[in-house]
Amino acid sequence: MTSVDQTRTRSEENEAINTRGIELANLSILSDNLDGDSEAIRSIADDFKVDLEQDHCELEKAIESSDWNNGLRIAHQLKGTAAAVGCGPLASAAERIEVRIRTNSLTGISQDMQNLTVILPVSMTALDLALKKLEPVVLNVG
Repeated sequence: MTSVDQTRTRSEENEAINTRGIELANLSILSDNLDGDSEAIRSIADDFKVDLEQDHCELEKAIESSDWNNGLRIAHQLKGTAAAVGCGPLASAAERIEVRIRTNSLTGISQDMQNLTVILPVSMTALDLALKKLEPVVLNVG
């Protein structure tokens, strides 16, 4: 487990995941689906990183132009891609936007896009770290 505080023991890190930590990237599902093939995991995760960045740009454009059908599709796609590579907070941020568009509750969508824009590069960095070690990356917040 890669942690911001390298002096923690394994049990302390696990506690941080459950109580204070936010898991930013976890490749275990992808690894399970690929029978632990490190080369395939890295290749697919690298492709997903490109997809995430493209989806983010397309989602910004769709929202700026009030293209809600396209925005809904892209938000859903971004949510699924982020979930597939274990980027839970990024998937959650995309889901909030998807729900806002689907329910036509657009008040606050600008703030949700700002949040997504902040979470994306952090998730990319966490994904890069997870790819190096093929372990979850946890940010301790407490």
